Amino acid sequence: DQLERSACPTCGSCSGMFTANSMNCLTEALGLSQPGNGSLLATHADRKQLFLNAGKRIVELTKRYYEQDDASALPRNIASKAAFENAMTLD
Repeated sequence: DQLERSACPTCGSCSGMFTANSMNCLTEALGLSQPGNGSLLATHADRKQLFLNAGKRIVELTKRYYEQDDASALPRNIASKAAFENAMTLD
């Protein structure tokens, strides 16, 4: 019983590597989402700050690409070979 409650403590949290939560962990490992995106419980109060920060980051990256012609802001440049190796290590 305690193991089950620890593995899946609330909605939006599952430790199996086959769920949307695991996809959040992988996008975090790739550098395509905010730190904590895959590990912060869906019902945690800090989740709101996480998505507000993500929105600010999206605007920042968009401005870097469109206003400063900075291609390093594109997902294809963020998700490097090293980032994919990091994600495979996580998985």
